[in-house]
Amino acid sequence: MAEPEPNLRAVLAGVNWQELTKRLLLLTQEFIRERYLPGKSPGDLVQNAIRKLLEGRRKWNPRKVDLLSFLFDIIRKEAASEVKEFPHSFEGSTLEDQHRSSRPEFQVDHSRQRRAILESLKDDPLLCQIAEVAIDEELFERAAIAERIGITRTDFDNARKRLQRRKRALSERSEHLSL
Repeated sequence: MAEPEPNLRAVLAGVNWQELTKRLLLLTQEFIRERYLPGKSPGDLVQNAIRKLLEGRRKWNPRKVDLLSFLFDIIRKEAASEVKEFPHSFEGSTLEDQHRSSRPEFQVDHSRQRRAILESLKDDPLLCQIAEVAIDEELFERAAIAERIGITRTDFDNARKRLQRRKRALSERSEHLSL
């Protein structure tokens, strides 16, 4: 594997790695939380991105992009490539398939879980309807859900964005409570 060019090594030598790593770790933690990537260690992703840079496997041009953005882009691409390995359809799966954990703390009464989810979405009828279809009929593809409940894909996307904003707000509230 090629090492970075000499002039690039000089630029890298002047980097405050402690501060950069701290900022990159925070960005990566938020990225993993927003995209729900279970099993991903932010520290490992950051370390892999830096290793790829230092080993010369990823070429950085400091004139085009700052180092933080470059390393975060490596992390995003690595995480996205691993997500693409999963099937895009959950056809034939059920809520109790083998991919679910068998540890006792994950054994949940599914009807109670369904009620809790729908209760939390009761103020947004469209989100509630989407959740019901996904849970009850085990439809997980955007187009299939939109067709099933008779909405456009844009309506579905807008509902999903509302759900993401709601999730972000809950995360922020729970962070404030834990402080």
